[in-house]
Amino acid sequence: MDLEVALRENNLALLASADGSQIHLHAEKAEHVTSYVGLHAAAWMTDPKDKLLSIECRLKQLKSYTRTITRDAFVIVEGRDPDRIVLLVAHHTGSVGAVRRTIISAVAAW
Repeated sequence: MDLEVALRENNLALLASADGSQIHLHAEKAEHVTSYVGLHAAAWMTDPKDKLLSIECRLKQLKSYTRTITRDAFVIVEGRDPDRIVLLVAHHTGSVGAVRRTIISAVAAW
């Protein structure tokens, strides 16, 4: 993956590649301080929206669903994996170019 900094805001950075891959990085956030280093949340994009709805349904069946929110032209399904790591699955309702220039506010808020 050839990633470049696409956007930087406060303690967040959005890394993006030409193929559309993205990584949101957090420096620190007091509300979510933990005693370990490592993965605290996993987020990814999905298309079409039907796939997002299928993931939402599956999380509900597994009793791992937290909520669905709409922010910044993103529909985001939040849940937990079996290890209780936060999962954020998003679908962007706008143009693809806008995705690279936007840090999802729900990701930033987490």
